[in-house]
This record gives sequence, structure tokens and C-alpha cells, in this order.
Amino acid sequence: MAWGPETFRLSLSIDRSQSLCHGCGSWVKRQRKVGLSGLGLAGHAGYTAATTTMREEASVHNIRQILEQKGSEILAVAPDDLVIDAVRRMAEHSVGAMLVLRDGEMLGMFSERDYARKVILAGRASRETRVEEVMSSPVVTIDPRATAEEGLALMTRKRIRHLPVIEKGALIGLVSIGDLVNAVIGDQRLLIQQLEMYVRG
Repeated sequence: MAWGPETFRLSLSIDRSQSLCHGCGSWVKRQRKVGLSGLGLAGHAGYTAATTTMREEASVHNIRQILEQKGSEILAVAPDDLVIDAVRRMAEHSVGAMLVLRDGEMLGMFSERDYARKVILAGRASRETRVEEVMSSPVVTIDPRATAEEGLALMTRKRIRHLPVIEKGALIGLVSIGDLVNAVIGDQRLLIQQLEMYVRG
């Protein structure tokens, strides 16, 4: 069987009983397709060595790099602000959450989820409720050295969509689930391109 770029692309979308390991030249039984292991070679010596090297060479985004690309502007509200004002500010900036700060100290996070669950469903009036009454606290944070994938895993475990970034005790930015998903997609696109080059020989 001739092995080339078209065959590689086809194997990413079509189930085959066997796949060729370009690393050692042998055909191996396909494993269950999961993410980038769609070639069915995960765990096979030649494939594993090649993809490990490619991952090491690829530029995997960490949180600091994501902040450098999106900017480190921190949008915040005060704990004694009215909920209606916080929601208006979120709408103005097209964001789904804001940090709650007092004199630079992070007290909590106020999000659309807090508004929906703790104000609307609870029958509260947004013009009479203070942010500190309905904010989420304590806040889950992340180190800027963590990777985008680690950030997504943390969000999944904690069921949250935003992570303040803390370095040496100081708040340096905020990343959203959208920021991390875009970074991971970019990393995987680069890895796929490297795999295609590897298959071409």
C-alpha cells in the first residue's frame, strides 16, 4: 500500500483495521481512535517516539503566552457595587465574568451564572443586591507556567469558565475557557502539520 499525505489524511477520518507505523515500517493493529491517536498507533514504539519528539518541539501554549497575546487587562467590580451595574459593565465589555476587587485584593468572582442562579432564580432585585452578596468565593486560580491543557482540565474539574492568573501572590490577568480552547486547537493544528511532514518523510 502506498503511503502518502492523502493516505494520512484519510486515516484520520476513516476506520481501518491496521495502520502503518512510519517509524519502523510495520503495520500494527488499530487501537480505538482518540484525538490525535486517530492513526491507531498510540503506544506503538515508532509512533510514540515520533509524536513525543514532535510535542517537545511544538510550541505548546502556557498561560503566560496566552496573556501576552490577549493582553493582561483586568476588568473588575467592587464588592459594594450593585448587581445591575456589574451586569451592565459585563455587557459593555462582552465578557461573562468579572473579578471582585477591593484595593487590589481579590475577594471573589461575579459571573453570568451567579446572576442567573443567585439573583434571578432567587427572586432578588438586581438594583438592590450588592455584588458581594452573590459573588463566588473563594476563587480558583492558576499559575502562568501551567499549560492551556492543564487550565482546561482544572476548569473541567471545578466546573468553572474563568481563571485568575496568580504569580508570586500577585494577580496578573484572567483567562477564559475560550482563550484556552483556542490555544489548544492551535497547538494540535501545529502537531498535525508536523505529523503530515513526518509521514511524507
